[in-house]
Amino acid sequence: MTNEPRVRRRPPLAPLALLALAAASATAPARPPAPTPQAEAPAATARRALAERDVPFEAHAFVSAAADGDLPLVELFLDAGMPASTRDRFGVSALVEAARADRPEILALLLSRGAKPGEAQGGEPPLVAAAEAGSLRTLSTLLSAGADPDQPADPAKGPGGTALQRACAAEAWEAARLLLEGGASATAAAPSMPSPLFLAAESGHAPTVALLLAKGADPNVRGPGGAAPIWLPVWNGHVEVVRLLLLAGADVRSDRPTLLKGRPGHPVKPEIRRLLRTPPKPVATKRPAPGPR
Repeated sequence: MTNEPRVRRRPPLAPLALLALAAASATAPARPPAPTPQAEAPAATARRALAERDVPFEAHAFVSAAADGDLPLVELFLDAGMPASTRDRFGVSALVEAARADRPEILALLLSRGAKPGEAQGGEPPLVAAAEAGSLRTLSTLLSAGADPDQPADPAKGPGGTALQRACAAEAWEAARLLLEGGASATAAAPSMPSPLFLAAESGHAPTVALLLAKGADPNVRGPGGAAPIWLPVWNGHVEVVRLLLLAGADVRSDRPTLLKGRPGHPVKPEIRRLLRTPPKPVATKRPAPGPR
């Protein structure tokens, strides 16, 4: 008899236990897959970026960014859902502020995102704001985008007038030239301002007066109080402007005694007195035909 070590064998599982184990394995729920992280919406990303810069998502902040020329910030506002035509509580739009401050990149961005070049809900068309400020780059951009050069501002919300009237009143002569070359009417005079010729003549800017006359402005159209365009340059001593108006056909026969009197303490210059007494022969100019009404 050998002394071999005994090997203890595990008793076989009962058939019922085997069946139970198999059933448990089959019915055990599968572990759910890990959730896939969802990409953040572009608008939410832009709003988060604004918050990180401590910039409120509000109209006044958007309009201020346009005025400051902060292109990345304006783009963030637009990406976050701010409409390009948004106005602040005073009715001023980002487009108007960009036009006034001569921010052509901001202006182009706003136009590409849906702002209209002629929007004037606040009373001031962007073109008028650019013209008055002498902002030549945005003025050119707006004209190229199709802005109406003769669109008037609302006189109930400001001075009124067209872009050309406001440019002449502000003595923004290069802006006036761009407007005339861009199709602005030399004769349009919207309330409540004098005509462009009257304003340019009053300031004594001979090149603009000459351009307006060449574009068809009438030297005899009466302005505020019944004054003709030649009155104020006579009294202000603008010799060359007086000569240009007389050459264009300004009629001083009925006004000559009043003009020669001058203003109290401001006698008329001798050169102008001679021009009034013996006006130069008017140069024949072909005036443009009136447009369709």
